[in-house]
Amino acid sequence: MPKLADEMMSFQVGQFAFTGAGLEKVANYSTQQTLATIMVDLSGSMGGFEDQVKKMLVLSVKSLKKLDYRDSIMLRVVYFSSRDSYSSGIREVHGFTPIMDIDEDTAYFDIKAAGGTPLNDVWTSSVAATISYGETLGNNEFLVNGIEICITDGCESGASRSTESDIKSANLEATTSEKLESNISILVGINSDNCDRELEMFKNNAGIDHYLKAGDVNDKTIARLVGYISASVSSQSQAVGSGSPSQAVNNLTI
Repeated sequence: MPKLADEMMSFQVGQFAFTGAGLEKVANYSTQQTLATIMVDLSGSMGGFEDQVKKMLVLSVKSLKKLDYRDSIMLRVVYFSSRDSYSSGIREVHGFTPIMDIDEDTAYFDIKAAGGTPLNDVWTSSVAATISYGETLGNNEFLVNGIEICITDGCESGASRSTESDIKSANLEATTSEKLESNISILVGINSDNCDRELEMFKNNAGIDHYLKAGDVNDKTIARLVGYISASVSSQSQAVGSGSPSQAVNNLTI
């Protein structure tokens, strides 16, 4: 159950906690919302790319703010790593927040890569958060769908409590429980040449909709990735109210 706060609500789903904007704040924008989550791998192998990660997040928010459907987009950003300072392997940078309320120039801080890759936990918790918050909005006459995008350079390192079966169950609930109109899940491999086959298998075992290989981290890759994030969230936002996921996302490439 959510706990009401001044502007944010706090939720607990199993071992995982998350936050989302209060209902009045959301209603100030639109009663149709797409809940977008960006998960960013900050395990040790991402060391040296922290500046590029921050640039990607800042530019993604700037791009989303320019969309025609910007009033119907809420964004949650999480970092994941097995480092001790992360709760259950996850650090919520901000919960589900109307995109126009995010100050991208100050939001993305303390980007330091270290530790292992709790890929199972971040996926399980992110889908569970989308379902839980979506249900809260839906019970208050909002129309809601979801999209999760995970950016990683590697596979599960054994740091998670959750399993691929847990992710698959969560994804199935997101698409069949009627708590969301629809949901799309996207796994993005970056600097992932050594584990593409394993990430493709993970995608299939976990019931994730898409796996996309972004290439090595550089300015060109970041620009393409920002464009992909913007286009996929925009497409899913346009599908709110249709009762079905965006078909356009199926045809997007990085």
